[in-house]
Formats: sequence, structure tokens, C-alpha cells
Amino acid sequence: MPLVIPGLPIGPTSEDWATKVAAQAVEFLKGGGLNAFSTIERGDPRHVLLEAGQNWAADCVFVGARGLSRLPWLHLGTISTTVATRAHCSVEVIRRPVEK
Repeated sequence: MPLVIPGLPIGPTSEDWATKVAAQAVEFLKGGGLNAFSTIERGDPRHVLLEAGQNWAADCVFVGARGLSRLPWLHLGTISTTVATRAHCSVEVIRRPVEK
């Protein structure tokens, strides 16, 4: 979804923002000695992540859990739950630290 009103250049598009954030993540990972690259894909994140993991023959997929599910007993998010239960490989769910 664009973060601008068509015809009014008041901010970046969501794709521009995603590209910038992904580039920063790649820099951070490469700084730690890892081989990393980024890609921006369109579509349902559940399907995109599962397909990418399969296409890349990934050993592990890392996803974040934001805890936004409306179901109190479902502590994983709907995207992370789908990826964790359907991926062909290991899935690591990363959570934000709980603030006390």
C-alpha cells in the first residue's frame, strides 16, 4: 500500500520503505560474517515465505511474531503459525523481548 496520496509527493512508498529496511538488514547480517541478500515480493506473506523457502532450498526460515492474533491461546501470529506448520524446513520464530 502506498504511503502517499496519488499526485502529492508527501512520503515514500511502502516498497521504497521496505527496500531501505531490507538493505539495512542485509548490511547488518553481512557485518556479522553471513552471506545475505534481500528481495521484495508482493503477495500474501504466508504463501510468499513458504514458496521462497522451497525455491531457495532453505535449511531454516526465520519469521517474526508480533502477537497480534485475536485468539488469546494462539501466541504465534497467523503468518508465523502458517509458516511454522507448513514449511519444508525448520522455522525459527523470533519475538521481541517483553518489556517489564
